[in-house]
Amino acid sequence: MLTGKGSRREGADDDGVVVVMMMMMMMMMTVVVVVVVMMMMMMMMMMMMMMMMMMMMMMMMMMMMMM
Repeated sequence: MLTGKGSRREGADDDGVVVVMMMMMMMMMTVVVVVVVMMMMMMMMMMMMMMMMMMMMMMMMMMMMMM
């Protein structure tokens, strides 16, 4: 009886550890995904800014040519 309870308790502890490990893995994965998304957003923003700058430069050049 006692041994059974002990083993059962140990099993529960093991399950808890597994759950904690899973939670940690999930947290790490979520953090990595968020970081990747942030990096992608930053890259997109930078590309958009560069494109806008290029367009502005082209417009300025066209205006200068017209003048």
